[in-house]
Amino acid sequence: MLEAAIKLLERGGEAAVRVDPVVDAASVTKPSLYHYFGDRDGLIVAAQAERYRRSLLYGMDDQREATERCQSREEFMTIVRGWMEAITGPDGEERRRVRVEVLGSAASRPQLRFQTSAMDTIAAAQLGDLLRVAQTRGWVQTEFDLDVAATWWYGMMNGRYLVEETQTPLVRREWDAIAVEATLHLLFSTPPA
Repeated sequence: MLEAAIKLLERGGEAAVRVDPVVDAASVTKPSLYHYFGDRDGLIVAAQAERYRRSLLYGMDDQREATERCQSREEFMTIVRGWMEAITGPDGEERRRVRVEVLGSAASRPQLRFQTSAMDTIAAAQLGDLLRVAQTRGWVQTEFDLDVAATWWYGMMNGRYLVEETQTPLVRREWDAIAVEATLHLLFSTPPA
């Protein structure tokens, strides 16, 4: 049911999520949908929360593997640059669009707002854990709390959506360059004494 609702959301927005097409696609009955989700709005909230979760955690396992295999600070810096390039590319744009859509929906849905906030915390903790691997090896120099730094990073990357929708390719490239440098500075600059 959830997958059917997600497909409908992605094709036509929340207005496209109707009970009959969802139960038909999932080969279940309406009472099953109401049992699991309460009502149509509960289904939309669950589907939007899952879209948000997927967009935040996309590639996290691959990032962790790459970090754990990494042998040097320079190699880790290259990995971080690669993440940034992948994130600011076309695939990252789609994930940011999804997050902005879900956050817009959450503005009028307290339950969805609660779920997106919880997912932000989980995603930041996972990225913070990944960065702690590099910090333990002496490659990350920041004195900032790494979970908070990860939260900042996700917020910065979500903000990239505004640049995508309103700015020229030149401005987007410059924004990307600033984001990469800010991230590298945050992680790799020796903190002041």
